[in-house]
Amino acid sequence: MLLLINFNAFRVFWRNFNQQQLISSAFIFIFLLSVLAVSKAPVFAQSPVTGGFEGKVREKGTGTPLAGAVVEFINNANGFQTAKRSDQNGDFRQNTLQPGVYLIRVTLAGYKTKEKSQELYATRSNALVPVPVELEKEETVAVVTT
Repeated sequence: MLLLINFNAFRVFWRNFNQQQLISSAFIFIFLLSVLAVSKAPVFAQSPVTGGFEGKVREKGTGTPLAGAVVEFINNANGFQTAKRSDQNGDFRQNTLQPGVYLIRVTLAGYKTKEKSQELYATRSNALVPVPVELEKEETVAVVTT
């Protein structure tokens, strides 16, 4: 009996539904579906969010730029590691890093190694986080043997 009621309700609906309404509804549906299929909406493919670090390596005390320092960027979450060298002005820059917490290690012969932890936030502007670094000279101890 319930099946008959549902079938009768469907039959009444179908009789009252205008054929013109059916055609226009189908046309609108197909049109919207085709627009959605050919559009390049950012919902379908977004560029990855990245950022980076930039800074200057200087000698502590004098502020002299240090060229040739190795600057390593180590992602604490996944262990990804990359390195750059500071240029003749002591500047370094590393782009296209995934957001996360990084250990930044700076080494140069004759200077103490410096490590600092820095967070790189997820931003749409792919901004560079400034990381100034000052290295201290290593103390040399002269050993005289007689």
